[in-house]
Amino acid sequence: MKYYHGTTQDSAECIEAEGFMGSDVSKFTSGFDTGSRDGVVFLTDSIEEAKGYGEVVFEIELLNAEPTFFQESPVSNAKEFYVDCATLRNDGIWSRI
Repeated sequence: MKYYHGTTQDSAECIEAEGFMGSDVSKFTSGFDTGSRDGVVFLTDSIEEAKGYGEVVFEIELLNAEPTFFQESPVSNAKEFYVDCATLRNDGIWSRI
């Protein structure tokens, strides 16, 4: 399955140069614990939903792992997920679309 990550132009340039750097899960998902020291990357199953988070969208495919379901989008029917950054770097393929 393909997932999408929306971000700013500046962050997209960093992702392309250095790979994904995770966000602190507790700042968005109080009470969740991924066990990851690298933080997480938030994903959605909707390109349109991802566009709401920034002008640049990355398409992401996880080869062997599955992201963790987080919530139904509060503004659409999209589903939102997160994946720990280490898993994404080791198991994911991504490209700017």
